[in-house]
Amino acid sequence: MAASELYRFSWARLLTSRPVERVARALGNRLMPKWMLRIPYRGYESEETAAWQLMRAIIRRFTSQVRGKTVFILPLPDRAHFIGNLKPIYLDRFATAENAAERCFVLDVLPYFKRLSPGDRTRSYFADLHYSSLGHQTVAQCIADGLLEHCPSMLNGEGSVE
Repeated sequence: MAASELYRFSWARLLTSRPVERVARALGNRLMPKWMLRIPYRGYESEETAAWQLMRAIIRRFTSQVRGKTVFILPLPDRAHFIGNLKPIYLDRFATAENAAERCFVLDVLPYFKRLSPGDRTRSYFADLHYSSLGHQTVAQCIADGLLEHCPSMLNGEGSVE
């Protein structure tokens, strides 16, 4: 095997076998976009983190205050999830908040972004990390599908979401 082939193989192994942060350090942070150098929603890695405990308490308090009303929770993915294919660690936490008996539903927006073409995925974000109009349209489609699934009477004018 030529030296150049071995070099490519070793970098390929590095990229597929190590977390993003270790790869970034090995590359000297110079070949990766800055947004890929961080892990979004790190505070939701486990149920024991202070960030998740606080979010869970907020969700519980909110749903108890609107008891009987339909609540949709949409954890919004970072572009590292749908452009960089980073594992969405936040979804496991939010899934535990769903309670159909109390009409609290968690909608996963990530598959909607993954359906977009690679170019549209990139265009769904502005440089300041806010969604563009395309990103908002993508989220709106997820909400519309959630309403159709969980509150169809609201969309056909027969009643409210209660």
